Amino acid sequence: MYTYTPGSRTSRARAFAAATRQGQAARAAGYVERTFTPPAAVAAAARAALDVRAEAAPSNRGMTPVGLARARDLQNRRPVSLETIKRMNSYFTRHASDKQGATWAEKGKGWQAWQGWGGDAGARWARSILARYVD
Repeated sequence: MYTYTPGSRTSRARAFAAATRQGQAARAAGYVERTFTPPAAVAAAARAALDVRAEAAPSNRGMTPVGLARARDLQNRRPVSLETIKRMNSYFTRHASDKQGATWAEKGKGWQAWQGWGGDAGARWARSILARYVD
């Protein structure tokens, strides 16, 4: 992971350059990272979350910046890495209780976030990949 100081273009540029160099070195050494394309049901859940969020009042919009980025990637069915699948599974494990939240039925913030990570279909997909590829 490469960190940078928010608001600092120089710091961000250095972090990006370091990450790029590492990726180029890995590819030159023959490392090819396995990626997984989100299924249509996962993409549909993410799309639903983004649609609901777009229509919600600003005070009722769920998802962190990371969650928004994940939702956009899943909605567009961009391939995700095994590390991302692990993070998705961690999210679902931590937030399973959100489904009992007071605003779940009204598609509140917790619902938006859960769906943004792929919803129930995303949780099943992440678990199935981890069962096949992680000891």
